[in-house]
Amino acid sequence: MSLRLADAGMPEGGPLFRAYAGAATGGPATAGPPGADEPVKGFFDYHPWDPGAPLRRATAVDREFEGDRRELSRALLDLASRLGGGAVTEASAARVSRPGSLVVVTGQQAGLLTGPLYTILKAATAAALARRLEAQLERPVIPVFWAATEDHDLVEANAAWIQDREGRWRKICCALPGRVEGLSVGAVPLPESTVAGVLSALRSLLPSGRWTSGALELAGATGRESATLGEWFCRLAQGLLGPLGVVVLDPMDPPLRRLAAKGVARVIAESPRLASALGKGIERVRRRGYEPQVAVDPQDAQLFMYPDGPRGPRRALRRDAAGPGFHLRGNGASFSQGELAGMALRDPELFSGNVVTRPLLQDFALPTVAYVAGPAEVAYFGQYKEAYGALGLTMPLVWPRLSLTLVEPAITRLLGRHGLGPGTVPGGVASRREQLLREGDPIGIEALFQGLREGLNGSYAGVVERLAAMDEVLGHLARQNRGRVAANVDWLERKARQVLRQRGAVGLGQLDRIEAALWPRGGPQERLANVFPFLARWGPGLLDEVSGLAPGPPFAHRYAYLE
Repeated sequence: MSLRLADAGMPEGGPLFRAYAGAATGGPATAGPPGADEPVKGFFDYHPWDPGAPLRRATAVDREFEGDRRELSRALLDLASRLGGGAVTEASAARVSRPGSLVVVTGQQAGLLTGPLYTILKAATAAALARRLEAQLERPVIPVFWAATEDHDLVEANAAWIQDREGRWRKICCALPGRVEGLSVGAVPLPESTVAGVLSALRSLLPSGRWTSGALELAGATGRESATLGEWFCRLAQGLLGPLGVVVLDPMDPPLRRLAAKGVARVIAESPRLASALGKGIERVRRRGYEPQVAVDPQDAQLFMYPDGPRGPRRALRRDAAGPGFHLRGNGASFSQGELAGMALRDPELFSGNVVTRPLLQDFALPTVAYVAGPAEVAYFGQYKEAYGALGLTMPLVWPRLSLTLVEPAITRLLGRHGLGPGTVPGGVASRREQLLREGDPIGIEALFQGLREGLNGSYAGVVERLAAMDEVLGHLARQNRGRVAANVDWLERKARQVLRQRGAVGLGQLDRIEAALWPRGGPQERLANVFPFLARWGPGLLDEVSGLAPGPPFAHRYAYLE
């Protein structure tokens, strides 16, 4: 198999992301909303369009990273072995121990069956970027996938959207056991019956392909070996991504928790400065005409705690309104700053980061040269420059992930039949649908019924007026009669349009298939579709092909035609 590429404009994303990606693609660095008079690159420490940025960032890592690469490598090797990562993964983890090694990090919530396609696209981009930077910097660069198993948004994590054999989208969810509210995904128990239910649903939906049995076996084996929903994600992600050299990192794994302990203690010790820095970042973004992506409460300590241990619910840690102390929301427990910092070093498994501090803690634990980010994450980082500075760090090189729509041969043929190309979905499909309806309408249904309504309204106006003048009850009955006639006209028009649609059913059905495949449920394919139907038809070689794509710039959205 191979991929034939066609650019289709800018990826979906907010104004700040589009300005950043546009500048990196060769557009103006000041792109953005009216009045944005500071180049968007001023929001970041390093930029993809600057050829000298990787070397400067690597030099900063040499200066800022305080961790032990050998200890990090041992922790990653141990985890890779337990996750069944294989020889390629273990070789990547071993390379982290080399002096001067760097990592390209990406990450995502631990979604069911790996969640939407963008999870895979982020990892593939990280693998491609690591290869490029290793060649450029002449030092080891390893791709690492940070699985966000600490997240407790189970509604979002517990979903996989699969397109069935008829092209309809079906949602698979786990039957979660007992009370799981507030638990991190990495603490949600995974009974064998839950895995069996997911596999049964997946088996009923997947297309019959050369690789279907292998895809099901991978999902089943990794699920049966996992104790939690988060572990299933890590095992499955490692099984899919390991051949690309990607090392999956579970931040709830105790040895890896310890590597971030100094970062947690630093966040606690610098809490007032961090809160002030985050406020300045928000002010800067707003001052330049953008809407901040992350709302920040000044009293939020930007950390969670597990008061009952990491297998229990996690609670937000708050700063006291008066004084330097802290307390847990909804728990009543309070701590002094020194007490809390000591706990972070002594019992790091009791703490986890939030949307603000996760990337900061990541860079205390890892020698991060670059972070591969989705559109929302790019906007997050645009707020964080001052926050990094408050902890004595510079942010990594923020690299937009690959944005891709996979187009299978049957859909390629339908696109050609209707004269539709890259970037024409959904707008082009809607226009083509209207065109087909017009072409199949020999009597001009819309004009016909518009004239009928205008004539009826004109005639009834006089009748209603004259009857109402003669008798109020007759006027009321006339108005009711007008409403019934109007309803009958609406019904007749619907029937006429139904006949019209039946006559053009083949062409309209083809357009529905195109839209369902490329713009499912009203949004980009990469944000909904799960990878398993593609694996069933195309096998693991598809991931190799995607990983082989250039990671940008430019950062255009691409259509990838599978051939």
